[in-house]
Amino acid sequence: MAKILIVCNYDFAFNKFMIPFTNKLIEMGHEVGVACDGDMFDHEKVIGKITFYNLTMPRKISLRGFFSTIYSLRKIIKNNSYDVVNSNNRNASFIARIALISLIFSKVKSAYTARGMYFHDNQNFFEYYLIYYVEIFLLFFTHIVLSQSEEDVKKLSRNILVNSSKLNIIHNGISHEKFSIKNVKKTDLKIKGFVLCTIGRIVKGKGLIDLVNAFSLLTKTHPNSSLLIIGGVLHEENNFALKDFWDKAEQLNIKEKIIITGMVDNVEDYLALADIYIHPSYREGVPRSVLEAMSLEKIVIATRIRGASEIINTNEVGILYQKGNIKELVQSIKNVHNFSSKDKKNMGLMARKRVLELYKEESYVNRQVQFITKVI
Repeated sequence: MAKILIVCNYDFAFNKFMIPFTNKLIEMGHEVGVACDGDMFDHEKVIGKITFYNLTMPRKISLRGFFSTIYSLRKIIKNNSYDVVNSNNRNASFIARIALISLIFSKVKSAYTARGMYFHDNQNFFEYYLIYYVEIFLLFFTHIVLSQSEEDVKKLSRNILVNSSKLNIIHNGISHEKFSIKNVKKTDLKIKGFVLCTIGRIVKGKGLIDLVNAFSLLTKTHPNSSLLIIGGVLHEENNFALKDFWDKAEQLNIKEKIIITGMVDNVEDYLALADIYIHPSYREGVPRSVLEAMSLEKIVIATRIRGASEIINTNEVGILYQKGNIKELVQSIKNVHNFSSKDKKNMGLMARKRVLELYKEESYVNRQVQFITKVI
């Protein structure tokens, strides 16, 4: 059995996304460590012993901050004789792989779980290709890549510098049992009318200002509508994004029609209240929130970007619109509002079927473990 170190940005990311994978590794007899920023771990959900390392992640562009974190992580890897380092998230994966380059003559294997490569839809030409080739450079020192996005793998595989045998698609996965209309519970939240909903942290790049503008236009013809945002601010530096959101809502005179839950564990119970799920993001990997809504048989309207367009592969399971196109978003919402009950039901059922076919959590975890085992 092996010693495996999981590296991610924050304790929130570990608690939210990585516990099932970690538990599977422990079940198989591996010794697991976790290095990330924070120490608020959900110990009750972890089935065995894990060593946690509090690793300060730079939240702003700072060479000093990055090199300090790289040095700290290098010490953790070297001093504890890890066999495999599994890096996750953008900052953490970059830091972990640079740390491993400095240990190039060791036998430590690098496994990169890409929840969305650094290059993405919302970059200009120069920025996109600069980061694209940074990813290719790092691939020379990475033993295996586990990519949630099929599109990312295709883009990298086209380049003659890339060893495509390192690239593997794992998709994404959510608990189809937790996100089932049979298992949701009632909440105390009072919300009325036609309910639009989105899930996520309130940060720039998530398209929330587009959403509030679209919602404002919708209320002119559908005044009995509400907007539910399941999420909130995770770190203080994003308070400005929340302030910008509320300022815009107040300017549009729709503040009283909007509810923000804050960060909650029972996302499914609030999501069950929605009539339509909106995913207005400008960039993503393969968004879990879209899968969660589809698993709850909600009609999803999402931006036509990486990840979302992979999940919503036909117009039978959801609707795509051009990012930033507020008029198209409003028209899509109105179209769904006018669907017959039968059409709404059918699309919801097809959406859940799509999740069950490719995005079940158990299958997702098994794919990760299968590929990680190859490099041990």
